[in-house]
Amino acid sequence: MGVQQVPWTAVDHPVSGLPTNAPNKLQVKRATMPIIFVPGVMGSRLRLKGTNGTGEVNGDQNLRWDPKGGYLWKYYSGVTPARRKLLLLGNGASYNPDFLEVDDDTPTGNGYRGLMEQYRVFLEELRTHDWYALGKLFVFPVYGFGYNWSASNRTSGAKLAARITEIIAEGKKVTGACGFRGFLRGTEGKSMQAQFKDPVGSGDGTVPTTSGNFNGQAAASPAAPSNKTFRKLEHQPAYEDTDVKAWVTAAITAIAGLRFKELKG
Repeated sequence: MGVQQVPWTAVDHPVSGLPTNAPNKLQVKRATMPIIFVPGVMGSRLRLKGTNGTGEVNGDQNLRWDPKGGYLWKYYSGVTPARRKLLLLGNGASYNPDFLEVDDDTPTGNGYRGLMEQYRVFLEELRTHDWYALGKLFVFPVYGFGYNWSASNRTSGAKLAARITEIIAEGKKVTGACGFRGFLRGTEGKSMQAQFKDPVGSGDGTVPTTSGNFNGQAAASPAAPSNKTFRKLEHQPAYEDTDVKAWVTAAITAIAGLRFKELKG
């Protein structure tokens, strides 16, 4: 049986050069379209820099922030503002870049460890989502990006730009083609987004993408869930019971569809 690879951009083109009077198999060369989840403020787990997030130093835990009920109740409930400041900023009067870091794996991998535990359930469901026809054209790896929210959005945005570049390089190793096309964000992400326009200098950088406008084509955008629905992420273990996942997958589908149309002309 003859096997011929077809670029995903040419799946609707006639295929020539196939041997006649024999079975033939076509394989689509897919492209990687990474999904990168950036949590809101305080949605990232932070540890004392230079530690692995376990144990204590001078009687204080090395894991300085873990946004789940048991941890917050144990270490932050009932303490004074001065004590909270000491845990998150140290003895300095302001932000110290050498004090805290994201409690992530080394190397980072998918980045899930650095996020609030409840987010990981949602990301795992997104990772295993059936993309139907789009899955024949694209690979959709899912990453989390935790960041030190005690720093400025400018600092976090620069690190996000660097991470996007790394992820694009990883995607190219898998499929040979990878691009970062859309950016879904809430109001809080505006200043962070400004830090990474066209992170790889390829002319295929980020597109300001909100719930109401996909690359200037509002008709293609799904309706965003309300703030009340988003708040369920903090309390509800079964995300299929909300419309958050449906909105995210519809948004990504719209972005991927527009990307296909653009390259097809």
